[in-house]
Amino acid sequence: MTGAADVFALGGVSTYACTGSGSFGLADPRILLHRTVREEPRLAEVPAGLRELAARRPAEDPAARPALAQLAVALGPRAPYAGWLPAAVAHTC
Repeated sequence: MTGAADVFALGGVSTYACTGSGSFGLADPRILLHRTVREEPRLAEVPAGLRELAARRPAEDPAARPALAQLAVALGPRAPYAGWLPAAVAHTC
């Protein structure tokens, strides 16, 4: 396992967070495994600012995925953590 596996997972989690669906849709796990290997991720609903990064992360060749340092630069500086949750979510926490 390397950072490339983390990049792959981050793309999937961020796609789910943005869309409510995984990069390869919702289906039986066997179908999802097939889609992961044979199809391009479904990113039409991912915001444009993240779509390019999300598209690069599932590359079959781990060396073709962005490095963790590249992701950090592309995502920009860290924002303060206070007040980051939407009001509706913060209210329920």
